[in-house]
Amino acid sequence: MNARRLAGILLTVLAGVVVLGVPLWRAGNGAGGAPEQGAPPLADQGDGEKAASRRGAASAPFRPESLAPLPALDTPLRQVVGELERRAAAGDSSAACRLAAEFERCEQLRFKLGAMQAARGEMRAMVEREPLGAQARDAFAGRMEEYDRMLAGAADEFAHCDGMARTGGAQRARHWRNAALAGHPVALRHYAIGNAFRFNDLLDAVPELAIYRQEAEAMARRAATGGDLAMLHALAMAYLPVEDSGPDLTRMGHRTFLAQTVAPDAEQALALLFALERHPVMRGLPVDHPVREASDRERERLVGRLGPAAIGAASAAADAWTRTWSPTREDPAAMGILVGGALRDVRREQCGPVLMDQGGADG
Repeated sequence: MNARRLAGILLTVLAGVVVLGVPLWRAGNGAGGAPEQGAPPLADQGDGEKAASRRGAASAPFRPESLAPLPALDTPLRQVVGELERRAAAGDSSAACRLAAEFERCEQLRFKLGAMQAARGEMRAMVEREPLGAQARDAFAGRMEEYDRMLAGAADEFAHCDGMARTGGAQRARHWRNAALAGHPVALRHYAIGNAFRFNDLLDAVPELAIYRQEAEAMARRAATGGDLAMLHALAMAYLPVEDSGPDLTRMGHRTFLAQTVAPDAEQALALLFALERHPVMRGLPVDHPVREASDRERERLVGRLGPAAIGAASAAADAWTRTWSPTREDPAAMGILVGGALRDVRREQCGPVLMDQGGADG
């Protein structure tokens, strides 16, 4: 085996760990077995509007001034999980969001570390099966030193989760749903778009997915009604009929879970795209910003296809959307908006207070 081939194999393994470690990481212990410890119950099943209203849900005002500071991010999870669970059970939306994000992150880190350890063992075994020449051996040693540093870094990250039991897909989805229903806007965004579910353990969370299917549209609309730019964009892309989908949706290669829960509606999509055009945060973006460009393209495509009556109705509906807004001043980059209507995962540090404009939309 020559050094170039060996280096190529190692880099391929590394790339696989990095890419697969985020959207398709391995989690949970599979279906069946004993109930997961600490898993919130399957409460408020049924119609999304009724479920949300019974819990005070995402339409409830978010009052960060009433919440104590969250534990420091560098505190080991086992030391703060009890506090977060107690506060989440008492309705503290920031604590509920943080708890869900912590469990999500630990499963990602667990998968990443396990995959890297397995890859290291495979590389060692490969060399034992096919001895190297002197030049290749030196190159391999250098690559392995670099890899071992990365492995040590992954182990240091996972130390934050030491002592914590694994959380399955069903448990994580329930935590995200509880945080969304508690009223935290970032958790609501994460849950409504469908990011609480992972393809790798989706069948473990079929009951939770059924609940999500019933309530996702109502929850997303509630967030959009409050002026959440990310959810306005996600909903617009979700309502967009497949035949009206432009290159952005085609490049994404899949439909979001949210898009799979709503009926296609070109007029609704256009109303939301008109509303996005009037959103103060969107108006502040450069004209060549990817999200603004994509929204403009889809809006122009629909305007060119729909008749005057439908366009007028969509414009009036957009006016109704804007009258309900109290838009956040979040940086769109921090919202994780992706062209095509997808959203990046919520990070732990986003679970703190989210300040809202009190005067409604600009203009």
